[in-house]
Amino acid sequence: MFELFRSRPATDTGKTIPGQWPYLQRGLKNNLHKVQQYYRVYNPTLRAEHFLVRLLQSLAVPQSLPLERYYENVDTIALTHSMRMGMSSSIGEGVVFRGVFYGAGMPELLIATDDPFDFEDVHLNWRTTSAVTVLTHPKSDLGIHLPNGDSYSAERGLCVILINITMLAVQYRAFVLEQLKNPDNSSRTIMQFIAGHVLTNMLDTHLEIAVFNRLHKRAYAIDDGSAVPTRRHSFGLTNYDAIVDNTLDKVLEAISKSKKEFNAVLNNIPSVQNESMHLSLMMPDIAPTRQINYVLIAARLKAMDFLMRICQPETKAKNQQHLNQMQRAFSTSGATQLFRTRFPADVQRELFPYLETYAELEPAFTI
Repeated sequence: MFELFRSRPATDTGKTIPGQWPYLQRGLKNNLHKVQQYYRVYNPTLRAEHFLVRLLQSLAVPQSLPLERYYENVDTIALTHSMRMGMSSSIGEGVVFRGVFYGAGMPELLIATDDPFDFEDVHLNWRTTSAVTVLTHPKSDLGIHLPNGDSYSAERGLCVILINITMLAVQYRAFVLEQLKNPDNSSRTIMQFIAGHVLTNMLDTHLEIAVFNRLHKRAYAIDDGSAVPTRRHSFGLTNYDAIVDNTLDKVLEAISKSKKEFNAVLNNIPSVQNESMHLSLMMPDIAPTRQINYVLIAARLKAMDFLMRICQPETKAKNQQHLNQMQRAFSTSGATQLFRTRFPADVQRELFPYLETYAELEPAFTI
């Protein structure tokens, strides 16, 4: 994995964020909150065969167990169970799924993790727990649409989704017990739980990546109309598209005048939820085994490509340490060859131009 996205920068790189960003940040957070509150109350439905439905229903651990024992029992089998489901993890290579979250035909890598967490806190706050997070997706609209497997725009590309199976199971157990205490809610299904709470709580990280993707498109003047959503919420949201684009243009202008160091660039890209986009692009703390390392690399290749190109012509002069680390990451993971053997043609067509950007900087790197 790229070290740049594993730890915060050790030194203060300074920050220049456009003055209108705090206003936009509040507005985007308000939109996000409105979407999440609506779908948590008015749970939409979901296909009965959805991957997350099958994942939860195939866990052979009784929910009647005390909370601590339930947590321990699920945690014991989580990664092994993920292998049977075709997920990627530190102990097993997964498959490329299609259209689980972002629409028909969309290539998606689903990463299983068993990171420890406060299971009592998840039990108490199951409605707002984020057991599933988005590491990358291709969408750049700010419409905050549920990733429910239905296509809503023409933007296509690789999606990488992180699923803490044990956390998801504890969250679902709390939902089930809540239904038993409230007969009026007893008709709510596992599909409503996933759509109304799991998918809804993914939207924090979804929106963060959408802002980065929007910046990426502004940087390279990509305006092909593919980002226009084809569906709407049943309620209104304030449209911030124009002012966000204007602000991102100012961000790019500031980057063009910066010292072109990767950490500094990331620190000067605004974030909705965090202090900077650097924090938003941080990767999970997963053991970088050969089974998972190439997937983690794939999840951040677009961001690395952006940095390498936006920092030209000073990329090598200011970032040789990061470029060397990229070389080590590719070498130890065998990522380039695994991209060829593990990924379908559409994913290869997306990723290999990013490798070409790196090869132009480091001619010794072979694709």
